[in-house]
Amino acid sequence: MKSIAAAVAARHGLRVRDLTGDNRVRHMAYARHEAMWEMRQVRRADGQPRYSLAAVGSFFNRDHTTVVYAERQHPKRVDKAVLSGDKSTAAPGVIPVHQTRSDTGGEQSRLGFAA
Repeated sequence: MKSIAAAVAARHGLRVRDLTGDNRVRHMAYARHEAMWEMRQVRRADGQPRYSLAAVGSFFNRDHTTVVYAERQHPKRVDKAVLSGDKSTAAPGVIPVHQTRSDTGGEQSRLGFAA
């Protein structure tokens, strides 16, 4: 989970502790939601999420319901940003890939992170 959080933080010019902290500034919250969404995209061999809602929430010092909210809102936010050309709500060039890479043979997220 740390590597995903670090990658998202770097894309947004933040530190991991900014994502795990209690700051609710919009750009930090959006980056936090993106990291939560990416963590939930990591799949086990049986197709289930590798990290539970509770585990992801705990990593960010949040409740599992915050992770549910992030899972629902992040894809909508990215789609809206891509359609409108607004780069302030999504990291530049970051468009979610909605298919699992099956050629790796191991656990892999939909974004290419090894589990």
